[in-house]
Amino acid sequence: MSSTPAWSGKQVLLVENHDQLRELWERLLKSWGYQVTAIASADDALQILSGGKLVDLLLSDIRLPGRLSGLDLAYWVKQHRPEVAIILQTGSDERFPREFRVLLKPIHPEELKRCLLELLANQR
Repeated sequence: MSSTPAWSGKQVLLVENHDQLRELWERLLKSWGYQVTAIASADDALQILSGGKLVDLLLSDIRLPGRLSGLDLAYWVKQHRPEVAIILQTGSDERFPREFRVLLKPIHPEELKRCLLELLANQR
């Protein structure tokens, strides 16, 4: 039996405009065995995804600088890359569509870990 976790090597596209938080999540995700591409805007994420980058999960803030919000990006991913699991995060308590998993900041690492495992287990 292999001791490698089922999520090891899964590709996560992390979109967070706050540098310190992006770096923290990136380090944490990598420590859990994920492969991470970390960027600061949904516009850049769309360019990466449109270019064919394969990812298993999108973890994005909702409020981002630029033309697109994290919610815009999530809808694009849902339409064009439906195999990608999506988790959105926000510091706002306003209501967001139930079709996406939304975590309210501040997010405890164990809450994020449970959410990632659940979504990736249901993938494909």
